[in-house]
Order: sequence, then structure tokens, then C-alpha cells
Amino acid sequence: MSWRYVAASLAASGVRTVFGLPGDGGDLFEALTHDPVVTAVAARDQRNAAFMAWGAGLAAGQPGVCAVSGGPGLTNALTALLEVCSASAPLVVLVAGSHLTWRQRGGFQALDHGLAARPFTKWQFTVTDPVQLPWALRRAFYLSVNGRPGPVLLEIPDGLPAFASDVAPVATLLAPALRTQADPAQVGRAAELCRRARRPALLLGGGARRSGAGAELVALAERLSAPIFVTASGRGVIDESHPAMAGVAGIYQFEASERLLDQADLLLVFGSKLEETATLSWTLPRAEVDLIQVDIDPEGLGTSYPDALGLAGDCTLVARQLLGALAGAAEPDRSEWSGLAARVRRRLADDAAGWSQASGGSDPITAPAVAPAVAGVFGPGMILAQENGLQDMWGFHYPLLTLPPGSRVIAPAEQTAMGCSAAAALGAAAVTHQPVACITGDGAFQFILADLATAVTHRMGVTFVVLENGGYGWVRYRQGQSGSGPAGSAFAVSPDLASIGGALGMPVFSPTCRTELTQALSQALEQNRKGSPVLVRVHVTDEEIPPGVLRAYGPPGPAARG
Repeated sequence: MSWRYVAASLAASGVRTVFGLPGDGGDLFEALTHDPVVTAVAARDQRNAAFMAWGAGLAAGQPGVCAVSGGPGLTNALTALLEVCSASAPLVVLVAGSHLTWRQRGGFQALDHGLAARPFTKWQFTVTDPVQLPWALRRAFYLSVNGRPGPVLLEIPDGLPAFASDVAPVATLLAPALRTQADPAQVGRAAELCRRARRPALLLGGGARRSGAGAELVALAERLSAPIFVTASGRGVIDESHPAMAGVAGIYQFEASERLLDQADLLLVFGSKLEETATLSWTLPRAEVDLIQVDIDPEGLGTSYPDALGLAGDCTLVARQLLGALAGAAEPDRSEWSGLAARVRRRLADDAAGWSQASGGSDPITAPAVAPAVAGVFGPGMILAQENGLQDMWGFHYPLLTLPPGSRVIAPAEQTAMGCSAAAALGAAAVTHQPVACITGDGAFQFILADLATAVTHRMGVTFVVLENGGYGWVRYRQGQSGSGPAGSAFAVSPDLASIGGALGMPVFSPTCRTELTQALSQALEQNRKGSPVLVRVHVTDEEIPPGVLRAYGPPGPAARG
């Protein structure tokens, strides 16, 4: 009866999809048969199920919900919890645990689930009495979205006393997150730094995107004549056609974009932890640059740059505070800075055109051509899931890929678990019923092969553009630099994706030139609209390495090309 109460509360609160893998009875999947308003997506792998829930939450703007059995059911999902925790995304994991008295006695699948998940979750709680359920459910959803968002774990063990049938289900689990303003005194200090700066710039991360702070941040950038840079997870926070847009920070930048950021004398950071890949191993911004960091979580301030002026609060509200503090104040002439930024944007456009137009329509497909082709076909409002392999990274380079208006991106955090975005794409398609494109290497794609059947079963309209280079391209690149050669990074045997897709009833396209690629993507989009997942196989080589990667890590060694 406890799980019946959980199912009723999810339904009453507006949760419509739960991902997971059922156990041997007496769990949420069984209970949801009595509440058909909630779709239970039974995955083939708990790791993929948790990633699907993550993607569904990102697409729907609410916590994803994942339900797994105890013991190996949970431990198989821990890799996903690590990634979701790194991504600061809300996720509620519901565990059907074994009887509490079985622990440490050799009980079947007995485990201290809270202890196992503690490094990867904000909160862990085991229900020991059904009377705790209403509070525990509210607490789980509340903590997942408030403060720094993240995964939480709620365990409901077997053998609990009977639950009172007259207790009303919780109907408020999806309450919006609280929004807080920053300390006005700190805002005043930040405004003074802004007024003095001659070359200010903005860096926007995933927290700014979750806050929906785009309009306020564009207004702030225009007020300061500041170029805007985004992190990989921050893409989509502003319209990338806006003239302030200057690049995706870190290893995803063209050289002109990186040089522009390096010349800033003030960097305002909204909703980013300033992790390694976004800051080129913490070399940008330079130590002498004034830094203002805005984050919803006070504990996240100053982690990477201890001298930063920290503003704890919601990105939207803090941006409004700063705009208010700057209103009517005299500021320096920044025409030289804005002129430089305009020239850099023109240079970026030329750089991107050089890569994307390097081959004609009848020429072989190159990795740089793939992401622009996807964006051109899927267009405004698309959901783009990106893996983070060597050739996938071309799609992170702005403006080679300029997101169409209204687009959303699913990108890995600093853990970059292979297959995470590919599985998340399925979750996004399940809850939005909109076409979703995923660009992935063949190595990462193999992590979700088992759940292609799930995609077909639940009519998840995802186009997987699989870049096939016969191995783990990033690993091979780094091994080549060390001189070790492709030690385990080249596949001796690769699965026949065309046969796998065909056996499942999925359309499979294998274009060999750019004209065929556009045609294949157009046909794939039509199939997605009918609820069918699609494979588009593209052969690529490791020869063309993204320029940001080359500057950050250097040229490949000879073994990487072998």
C-alpha cells in the first residue's frame, strides 16, 4: 500500500512519466498499474533509465523520476547519479529496498542504499514507518530543486506496516523552486566593479539557463557593452543569433573567441561552477581579472576562484538587482571594446564557414559538417543531445553550430559518462513528444544499445546521428600523444548498427556525402514525427580535430592516426 500511495501522489502532482526497471513485485511499477495517468517506462538498464529521467526532467523543466529495485538495481544507476549530480539537475530516485531486518544477514539484495548513494545525492532517506511517506515525498522533491538542484534518494523498504487508506495523496510535489536575491551590499560592490570596467564580459552556465535568465542577462550585456560567452550546459539561455553572443567557453572555442575572453578586465559569471573544461584548466579568467560569480548555492561560490566576489541568489533576480543598481550611473566609453567584439564575431563567422563549407554537397561527409546539417534540418525549437567524444565536440564550437531559436541542449557535465546524453535524449522525447536529435560517437552509442528496444516500444522520436570511427576517438587521441598507441581504444569488432536497427524496426540511413546527409536527416525527422527512433550512420576519421581541443591539448601523436 505504500507504493500505491506514492503512485497516487505522483499522479495527483502532475508527474506523467517514470523511468526505471521493475523488481520482483511490490514496487512502483506494480503500483502504477492502478494509476494509468502516469506512464511507467521500463528500461533494459537502470543506468540508462536514470539518464532518461534526467533528460525528461531537463525537457519538462521539473525533477525527473526514476524507480529502481534495491541492491544491484541501485548500484547500476550510480554512474548516472554521479553525472546528474555534476550537472546540478533535479532527479528523484525511488528505491524499492529489501526488508530492513535482512541487512547484514545475507538478505537478498540487501544494502544500505543511502550510504551507497551518499556521494552522488543531496539527500538520502529510508522510510521506516508509512506515516513518514507524505513528509518524505515532499522533502525529496523540495530538496531536488531548491538550493543547488541535484539527485535525491528515497528508499521504501519491503515489510512496512499497512498504510492508512484515508490519507490524501500529496498533490504539490512539483512546486516551483524558491528564488532568492543576493545581499544588496554585495550587489552594490558588484555594480561598482561593473561601472569601472572597460572590457566586461559575461559567462553563462547551466544555472542561468535553468533560471530562465536570458532576457535579463541580454539586457545586462547590452548595458555593459559586454560580449556573452556560455558554457556547454548553458547553451540555449540566450538566442545565439544575438550580436552579443561570442562563443562557447573553454575547449570549445575558436581562437578568436578565446582571445576576446582573455582580454576582458571583468568577468560576470552566472550559474557556472567554473569547472576545468570551461576555464581551460582554470587559466581563464586570468588572476588579475575582476570576477563576479552568481550562484544559487552559497557553497558553490569561490570554489574554483576564491577571490571572486560572490553573489548568492537566483540568476534572474540577481541580474535584475544589478540592472537596478546600474540604472542612471555614468559608465566609461566602451566603444573600442564593443568594436573589437564585433570584429571577433565576424572572424568567428568566417572561421565557421571555412570549416562547414570545406566540402561540397557531393563530397564525403566531414565531422565539422554534421552539427550544422542537423540544426539546419531540425530547426527552431529542436532538442539537441550531445555526447562529448573527439568528433562530437565539433558541435560545441560556436558559430559552427549556431542553435536555432528556442532550442534546448542536453550536454554532459564534467564527468562526461559515455552514453549519458544519448540515453537522456530518449527521456526528452518521451515527455515532450517532440523530435530530438542526438549526435554521438559509436563508442558512446553502444552504451544504450539495449534500450533501443525501449525507444521503439515507447515511440521515442529520436534521431541518433552516430559518428563511426571504429573506437574511442578521444582516448585514441590522448594515447597517441603519450606514444602508447591505440591501447584498447580501437574496436577489433564493431556491431552492425544497420542490422540491429533493422531488426528492431528502426529506419537506418547511411549517407556518404553531404547531400545525402541532408536528405537522410529530413527523412529521419519525418519518421520522428511518427514516433519512430532513427539511426543515421556517418563514417568519420580522427584527422580533423576541433581547434579548441588542439589549442588546449596539442597535436595528436602518430599513433593516434593509426
